[in-house]
Amino acid sequence: MIKRSGVIYNEKTKKFYIDWRETHSYIIATLQLEAVLDASKYAKGKLLDVGCGNKPFLHMFDGKIEKYVGIDMPSTRHINKEIDSFASGQHIPFKDGMFNTILTTSVLEHVEEPKKMFNEMYRVLKKGSYLILTTPCQYGLHEQPYDFFRYTKYSLRMMAEKSGFKVVEIRPIGGMLVIVNQLIMKYISLFFYIILEKLKGHKIDRKEGFRNIKRNIVVQFITFLPQKLFLILYKLGLKKIDNLSAEVDPCMYMLIAKK
Repeated sequence: MIKRSGVIYNEKTKKFYIDWRETHSYIIATLQLEAVLDASKYAKGKLLDVGCGNKPFLHMFDGKIEKYVGIDMPSTRHINKEIDSFASGQHIPFKDGMFNTILTTSVLEHVEEPKKMFNEMYRVLKKGSYLILTTPCQYGLHEQPYDFFRYTKYSLRMMAEKSGFKVVEIRPIGGMLVIVNQLIMKYISLFFYIILEKLKGHKIDRKEGFRNIKRNIVVQFITFLPQKLFLILYKLGLKKIDNLSAEVDPCMYMLIAKK
């Protein structure tokens, strides 16, 4: 078992899972993981992960690419030992046409000048290569104060096309059922954490999104179980219902674009 930033890779079964102990957003994290896994079919050659953190999706591209390169900011809150070059997506420190694939997951919302990032990603991609991008549309503040934007499919298409990309697909990840269920479970867990922290006499800083609250394994497990049940029901049929709202009330988006 290999664990990277809350993503678990089972080397024997070749399957990926979200570590329920590491997130309040198990539902959304799982759906994003599955979307990236599906999009990995576009990957080839030399891959650049923009905002790589601890490279949670590294093994997802085994046998599909030749090399995996990651960049991130020195200020990242993730473990930075996996970062190959400290840099911003707005100033990618590589030559034109150097990569065959670019991956960037849940990063665009943290970028001050997203159009510049699109231009840079287009520049360093080879012709005929692909960009795989995910970003939230309706999701709470996170990694404050570096949380600047939320995007619609129209803004994503506009920025991609203005940079020169040809949009292959813009896919919603989750609709209102996902959003509502995730919010309920997230705030139930936070409610328990607040009580535990207050019992310990700790001060709660709500402006920081409760990020200083230490996770409690019992609370995590209690709130994980209904999320797991929801995902089982989602795959059995709830997804068809959720898709009715996903076009106008998406949780996240996945963009696939070609240079």
